Amino acid sequence: MPDTSTPTAVARRSRGLLALRWCAPVLAATLALTGCTVASPVTVDQSTISTDVLISATMAVSEASVKIDYTLTNQSGVDLWVVHHQGASAIPDQTRSNGVALSLAFFPVRGDVNYVRPPATFVAPVAASGSLTGSLTASRPFQPYADLPGDRKVSVPSHPTSVRLCIGYVIAAEVSPVSAPKPVGESKYPALNDAVGFPLQHLACSAPTPLS
Repeated sequence: MPDTSTPTAVARRSRGLLALRWCAPVLAATLALTGCTVASPVTVDQSTISTDVLISATMAVSEASVKIDYTLTNQSGVDLWVVHHQGASAIPDQTRSNGVALSLAFFPVRGDVNYVRPPATFVAPVAASGSLTGSLTASRPFQPYADLPGDRKVSVPSHPTSVRLCIGYVIAAEVSPVSAPKPVGESKYPALNDAVGFPLQHLACSAPTPLS
């Protein structure tokens, strides 16, 4: 799965010990069942899914992959910066039993990594009443988000029964001029620092699609 941040981490410390330390509080209670369950920092439930920014998606499901063509429509009345042009990571869809959400989203900055530059995520502008189209393909089994402290991976259902697309966005007016998205290399899309985007993030999601 492509890295969702543009900078490169230059140092990591005590990966194995950190992973064990994070698991310790729940390990004793869950060892007999599933081991250490790692929660997603991005929550997909009825309280977090926007009703002002909508996603319509067509999904071609096969045993090997899910191909998604989507259109995001901004009905919020304000300009947005929308996560765009990167690979999707799987996180749980808490609206469905054994559901998975393929996410294009901001995630929190790790505290156990030293970065050459602050982690950032590519975004696209979507004006009020505007729209954004895109496509992506996710291989199966879905790859969970895997850049949490200690190199942990988010726990997702091993046999998901549904999949949906969720895309993070921020309201442009809530981003200060000094923190505005900036060009990165030769990409036509600018990038917004994750430390700015994650706290301001809202989430738009498509309807769930059954998986065979």
